[in-house]
Amino acid sequence: MGDSDDRRLLERGLELHRSGRRAEAEEHYRRVLAQAPNHPDALHLLGLVAYEGGRADEALELIDRASAAEPMRAAYHKNAGLALLALGRVDASVARLRRAIRLRSDDAEAHNHLGTALVQLGKPADAFASYQEALRLAPGYAAAALNLGNVLAEDGRWEEALSCYLRARSLESSPQFRQAVTVAIQAAAFDAAEGIASKPELLELVLRALAERWARPAFLSRGIVRLLKTRPAVRGAIERANAAWPRRPALAERFGNDGLGALMREPLLVALMERAPVADGILERILTAVRRELLDEALAAANADRRTRAATDRSSGPAADATAGPVADADASIAFRCALARQCFLNGYVFDATDEELAHAAGLGDAIGARLRDGAPVLPEWLAAAGAYAPLGELADTLRLQGLAWPGPVAALIRQQVTEPRHEDELRATLPRLTPIDPASAAVRAQYEDHPYPRWTSVAHVAVDANSGRRIDGGRGEMLVAGCGTGQESIEVALAYPSADVLAVDLSLASLAFAERMAREMGVANVVHAQADILHLATLGRSFDVIYSVGVLHHLADPAAGLQVLASLLRPDGAMLLGLYSERARSDIVAARAHITESGFQPTTAGIRRCRQDLMARDPSSPLGRVALLRDFHAASECRDLLFHVEEHRYTWRQVQDLAEGAGLRVTAVAAPAAARRAYAARFPGDPAMIDLARWDAIELEHPDTFAGMYLFHVERAT
Repeated sequence: MGDSDDRRLLERGLELHRSGRRAEAEEHYRRVLAQAPNHPDALHLLGLVAYEGGRADEALELIDRASAAEPMRAAYHKNAGLALLALGRVDASVARLRRAIRLRSDDAEAHNHLGTALVQLGKPADAFASYQEALRLAPGYAAAALNLGNVLAEDGRWEEALSCYLRARSLESSPQFRQAVTVAIQAAAFDAAEGIASKPELLELVLRALAERWARPAFLSRGIVRLLKTRPAVRGAIERANAAWPRRPALAERFGNDGLGALMREPLLVALMERAPVADGILERILTAVRRELLDEALAAANADRRTRAATDRSSGPAADATAGPVADADASIAFRCALARQCFLNGYVFDATDEELAHAAGLGDAIGARLRDGAPVLPEWLAAAGAYAPLGELADTLRLQGLAWPGPVAALIRQQVTEPRHEDELRATLPRLTPIDPASAAVRAQYEDHPYPRWTSVAHVAVDANSGRRIDGGRGEMLVAGCGTGQESIEVALAYPSADVLAVDLSLASLAFAERMAREMGVANVVHAQADILHLATLGRSFDVIYSVGVLHHLADPAAGLQVLASLLRPDGAMLLGLYSERARSDIVAARAHITESGFQPTTAGIRRCRQDLMARDPSSPLGRVALLRDFHAASECRDLLFHVEEHRYTWRQVQDLAEGAGLRVTAVAAPAAARRAYAARFPGDPAMIDLARWDAIELEHPDTFAGMYLFHVERAT
């Protein structure tokens, strides 16, 4: 075989390689090597096949042989650097990549890969320079833009990071891009004067993140609210409301000459209201005022129509129909009104409301019910106004609502408030009941029957932490979600590990019915939702490869007993993910709970409303005022879980250590914010595993808000 034959084989191999047919490409490269064992291009390309197949050690050996034959080929050193990086030999990787750059300084890929290696070495400033050089050489290089954005995000430069992510939009389908963008959206404190907040492409990106489930919508809510506050319609409403305080101006004064029109045409506000509680006190007050005005408008129109129809009936003339039935055109006004009603249903009707206002809403509901019974038409505006105060499923003759042709936003509202709750009622009777409910768990069960936690609209399409599921990758396994609530975590786990069998248990049938409905609607077939008490799970006679119990044990009367039960269900090589409240991080909540007890606020929807208004009126820098800034404060079920829970325990890291050891477990990983991990690494540089809980206790003592959500950590059986 001559050189021309080798060339033809290599060219054909490259064609196959580029089209993803690696096995056939490998065959062509090996045919060249059979005749010329040290052919550098064939060795290099075969090494790339090995690298892409996850065989980095084999790849390095082949590429090193190519480099020995042709030591001045920059591409060989660049790809050897990639293989070394995959093998964890980061210093050696940096050296090879720098050599590649010396041989060919205009290789943008080499600069990008060098930046990645420098990040792993803990040299973000040097990595920043490498990514910038890659983008100077190739301005459209999306991977380098994404990587540069990540370095900026790590430094807290969120708006600059988002600018980089906008340059990397060709990577939009990748999990890495979506996760980076959603983290940046959550964290960014947008400044309208800086310009990025007004970019149409940013708005489009955020809308896609919401619509395509890049993250749980509730996680994005605070960041989206900050972005919304830079939008002219929202910013203007806030400025006018603040200028008028403590008066509550009418809509014309509150929103300017355009009235509500500009706000109603804000797509991001509509999208957020449909998907997650609006986690902001100022915007909540504006929406509360708008809701009141829309109610008054709808009630006045309904009463006027009733009087007109009554007069027509007395004259025996034809009925004057001011409401020609469901409108066919779902314009911005209808979409906004329905989104507001859906928002109120999602947040458990937690917005402030006077007794008079509630009476007016009930009167509108009665008027709608009477029209439905009579077969008379109902305006969408009326349905939206009524549904913003109470579920439409409580109206009389709601079956007729479902049988009519409505505009899309109205149909979605009816589905949310009528169809879906009925389906949950039907599913409730079919759910398996695996264990008795311990008397000690009865009060907790009753709380979640009243307020299923949380009410959500979609799960994230981000993979669950691989560390907790690693033992079932590539094969079947059994997983337990102990305390699944309304199923958000259990469904995410089932989606992330489709080969696993997931059992998800909870005390509350109302929560489980919601979870089961969502699982069926999403086509998730590898999860079973069932009622059971953690304290009695040992009676199932089962064991599990992976157990999740996040935010659950601290609500048991005896968390240690519950953890011992879970530990007994864990297989010898199994792993468990746990989440527990931090004593230090919840000091404001402890103060709020004491205030609630002293003030006599009750854990009903009405009591939660009154409590929230009390806390929202406090100085936002005070312990009670800070509670009103928390995301979970902005929905009834979340607020009850946060502030009114009937059973709550809190821990320090040292107590977590004792709790784990008492159950025969050891901590194998701690999840912590990036800033906390940097602080740990700086203070304890000789502990890269970062699992010394006494050291985490010292870090938290200096930064008490580090674990404001909860401690999140993995455990395994102690050897």
